[in-house]
Amino acid sequence: MRRRTPLRRTVLVATVCLVVATALALLLPIDRVVVAPGVLTGGTTAVRAPLDARVERVLVRPGEPVSTGSPLLVLDSDAIRNGRARAEARIAALDERVQALASQLDHLRQALHPQAVAQARLEVERTGLLEAQAEHRLEALEKLLPDGIASEAAVVEARAERDVADVDQRRAQLALDDLPASQAADLAAVEAQLRESRASLDEAHLEAAELARQESESTVTAPCDGTVLATALDDLVGRKVLQGEELLHLGHGTAERFEGTVGDLGRPLVREGMRVKLRIDGYPWLIHGSVPGRVAYLDAHATSGGFPVEIALEGDRGDLVLRDGMHGTARILVEGSVPLGRLLLERLVGPQ
Repeated sequence: MRRRTPLRRTVLVATVCLVVATALALLLPIDRVVVAPGVLTGGTTAVRAPLDARVERVLVRPGEPVSTGSPLLVLDSDAIRNGRARAEARIAALDERVQALASQLDHLRQALHPQAVAQARLEVERTGLLEAQAEHRLEALEKLLPDGIASEAAVVEARAERDVADVDQRRAQLALDDLPASQAADLAAVEAQLRESRASLDEAHLEAAELARQESESTVTAPCDGTVLATALDDLVGRKVLQGEELLHLGHGTAERFEGTVGDLGRPLVREGMRVKLRIDGYPWLIHGSVPGRVAYLDAHATSGGFPVEIALEGDRGDLVLRDGMHGTARILVEGSVPLGRLLLERLVGPQ
């Protein structure tokens, strides 16, 4: 009959095995990682509204393949049509003003100036004759004064008339002398108005051209080859959209990057270029493994979820089909393999 092993020996052996297994586990090297939850992105392109408008028609269906330049939606913008009508009306008014100013300028250069010079010369001649006439009358009265034929009052009145005629004659001569400067000022004023009107006309033409370009963009086209991913496209019809607003998405391949967040404790450890092992929720990593990548960008400013981090996918992805919106966890390798016991100790007392 076989003797039973004493209970004490069994317990001792089990305890020794447990201690050895625990020691080996604590010495087992594992990767030091910083965990960043997030989602896959980069496999789609957003189609945005090029202007503020109302969606008039949708030309594609969900799941439909499209190529670059294919029409997707038709927009209807009352603001653009009204703005273009106003711009065209302004162009017509400015064009009429430019033509009127150009005609006025030609008239000033060709007809008005010679006529003004001739009139100024005639005025000088007329005032000169009046001055000569007043001078002769004064001389005659002065000769008759000693004989008592002319009175002193008549002589004074004649002398005053002669002085007034002299002032009129000098004023006419000054007007003739100043006429070139006056005419030059008139020309300069009209030329300035003409330049300003032409500049305004050019601006109006540019505005109308820009509005015409925007109106031509009322048909939104596909920016790349892909597949229409939107589902409720019919709900867009009749809706007002703002410039830059997303209308739908085009899928054109697998995801290219992973966007996640790092916590406060992990932020100081993470650097751009660090290797990453990405675990996708839809593909259990024990069966499918991890997707390799590297840290491409780490934001220095925290959001409500942590510090944003962007990871570029690289290497062999096996048979995994990675799509936008798939959730996962990025394990950022911030240090080489370290013993498990060290990590547990740091959890208890903090990094040494």
